[in-house]
Amino acid sequence: MDEQLSTAAGEAERATLIAATARTFATLHAERFENHGRIVGGGASGLELDTAPWTDVLTNQIEIKREIAPAERFPEHFDVADRLEEELARELEQEIEQRLEAVR
Repeated sequence: MDEQLSTAAGEAERATLIAATARTFATLHAERFENHGRIVGGGASGLELDTAPWTDVLTNQIEIKREIAPAERFPEHFDVADRLEEELARELEQEIEQRLEAVR
């Protein structure tokens, strides 16, 4: 797309291409999927998802951003992935404990 945009004949053609791209993104954001996941491919017939629980998708995306962003610029932002995993583990432990108490 960058190539198309940079080689577009004029402002009107660039505006048309940008509007088409915006419509595509709007359509994509309006889609609802049966499972959480990351779009890894697809075409006119549909999108291909790498599905996972939403928390795994979230922490994976944070890790991807951590890899491409300089750690010294945003260290406190990336710690959220670690805190999220800790919180989920704590909630799981509490739920297990509550269920055990219920059957005792």
